[in-house]
Amino acid sequence: GSVNHTPAQTGNGVYFQACCGNTNNAYYKFTGAAVGSVFNVNQGQISFYLKSRYSFAQRPSGARFAFDVRDNDPNNHLFFFHTLKTSGQLLLTYSVGGGAQFYYVPAGTEEAKFGNGVTMKVTIAWTGSQSRLFLNDALVQTSSYVKPTPNWTAASNFNLGAYEYLSFGGYNSLDDVIDEFTVSALPSGQDTTPPAVSISAPTGGAALTGTGITVSANATDNTAMASVQFKLDGTNLGNAVTGAGPLYSIAWNTTTAANGPHILTAIATDAAGNSAASAPINVTVNNPQPPVISGVSANPVTTSTATITWTTDKPSDSRVAYGLTSAYGSLTPLDTAMVTSHSIVISGLSPSTTYHYQVISKDAQGITGVSGNLTFTTGGAAGGGGGTLMIKGDATEVSGTTNGSLVTPNLAPSGFTGTVVSKGSGTVNYAAAQTGNGVYFQNCCGNTNNAYYKFAGAAVGSVFNINQGQISFYLKSRYSFAQRPSGARFAFDVRDNDPNNHLFYFHTLKTSGQLLLTYSVGGGAQFYYIPAGTEEAKFGNGVAIKVTITWNGAQSQLYLNDVLVQTASYVKPTPNWTAASNFNLGAYEYLNLGGYNGLDDIIDEFTVSAPSN
Repeated sequence: GSVNHTPAQTGNGVYFQACCGNTNNAYYKFTGAAVGSVFNVNQGQISFYLKSRYSFAQRPSGARFAFDVRDNDPNNHLFFFHTLKTSGQLLLTYSVGGGAQFYYVPAGTEEAKFGNGVTMKVTIAWTGSQSRLFLNDALVQTSSYVKPTPNWTAASNFNLGAYEYLSFGGYNSLDDVIDEFTVSALPSGQDTTPPAVSISAPTGGAALTGTGITVSANATDNTAMASVQFKLDGTNLGNAVTGAGPLYSIAWNTTTAANGPHILTAIATDAAGNSAASAPINVTVNNPQPPVISGVSANPVTTSTATITWTTDKPSDSRVAYGLTSAYGSLTPLDTAMVTSHSIVISGLSPSTTYHYQVISKDAQGITGVSGNLTFTTGGAAGGGGGTLMIKGDATEVSGTTNGSLVTPNLAPSGFTGTVVSKGSGTVNYAAAQTGNGVYFQNCCGNTNNAYYKFAGAAVGSVFNINQGQISFYLKSRYSFAQRPSGARFAFDVRDNDPNNHLFYFHTLKTSGQLLLTYSVGGGAQFYYIPAGTEEAKFGNGVAIKVTITWNGAQSQLYLNDVLVQTASYVKPTPNWTAASNFNLGAYEYLNLGGYNGLDDIIDEFTVSAPSN
């Protein structure tokens, strides 16, 4: 440990090396009950200069203590000040008489305020109830605290340049330069009296609505007022109102606050930096609320129409905005009937096209509610290169969730229906997805207690065209990547007559710390790893990923969130579609033993169509 002297604000100052243990360090130490005659908990002022020996970019980690004062209790640090580089900012922590206070140097100004060779003047004043921090003689923070009753004894100590830890000595030595460390009484004539403040409007217990509610306070001071900051539930309500007063007011838009009880307060600050809080005022915000929209669904969807349904919590009118993008551009005629169950048919749509839509409902008071952006895809035109299928994955498509219940897709070739397979404790579940609800199945991974949808027969081949096509669906993860279980999770699987011939499928698999997507469209497995480190962002808990796979008989392409990520060549097989063919949604058909590797993520808007442009 070394004590070092170097030019500072006035002549030389001192710095100590090394920080941060007590084995090889240095500092100044003063002990005894006389420490209490220097550091008066009732009022006083400490002032010193700190000259940085580091650029902010090079500043080491760990606190650097300018000083530390303890009474008889080794845990009772009544006065202290230290700097700390934390989370890319410069934090100043201090106490004068009791209770730590924290001040962050404004982000981006650290180099100018305390860069290499820069001197910063620190002044802390206290009155027994409030402390004030000045940097370079400018007031930057005023704080209230509860004054303690110290016990000054022979065991009391004051360290300059370190922090006394229990009975182990000094730590976190100051390796910046400290100079002109001064403890004094408050300067004579300094104003230490806080203002008096009370809220004059609104009155306590008032019920408030609207956008222009006046919030006002009366504030006075023995010398000069500076400002009043209104607060709502402890958070600033607008900017501080400045001026000499005594009346201060703002206009409050109560629609920005939730309906229910709230607390208003006012913080008055005088020209010397003393501050005081008003008594709290309890008010209630009671603004009319827009209709709450739920259960939005597009069902059924044909090649040229879509029926949009939703519910509201109170009678409202009905309208739908729609278009090829989330900018919409088209509106259905307004249905003025005031209902809670809404249904609007959009017509004149183009085949094999994805549309964005948003539902709109206005109540009798003229307050409008809108849904989020949703999508649906119309069916393919006749002769468009194979059958077209859409399974939305919501409960409207099934007659029940028990074993053998009928599955009727939102769009499918005539007569193409499936059944719910539910064995043992297996369950079919619905949850919010990209468009309304999607479906997920439990349990993975055996065939004893699982569930999935199953479609069987030669008609499977009319949906999954080996020559060309496109499959698109959304997967919404129900796990963080760190929590994702082992084992493949199959979104879908398609076989022809041969129980080993899995012509079309897609599954996810966490393997070797990465997320692997495996798929086939027409023949031959393809593999794509999500870029390492992006798994949580791409498919973390609650994250929906759009999967699109296209094929043309020679090449397949994989898109994630409409971005092409892989192109692969394959050899097209010649399938044999018979009554033994099957298509599973949410499982993998293994030989003649049933479905395995059930999908416990949410699948939504599963669509098979001719390839889009």
